[in-house]
Amino acid sequence: MSERSTLVLLVGVFALAFFLLPTQIHERYLFLTLPMLGLWATCDRRILLALGVGLAASGIAVALSQPPPPTT
Repeated sequence: MSERSTLVLLVGVFALAFFLLPTQIHERYLFLTLPMLGLWATCDRRILLALGVGLAASGIAVALSQPPPPTT
């Protein structure tokens, strides 16, 4: 693994830890992880699955956090 790839991996892990470790998790913190996974996926194609899971989890978290529309 190159030095650049290792640096991107470490930044992505720290961003993911920032999302997972607080006691009050907010879905917007996951957005910090996704660009790092995208950069890492350019170096290692095996990361595309992790990026897809992260994107799906982020989309579901945002969709579920929205209040239902008011009924008339």
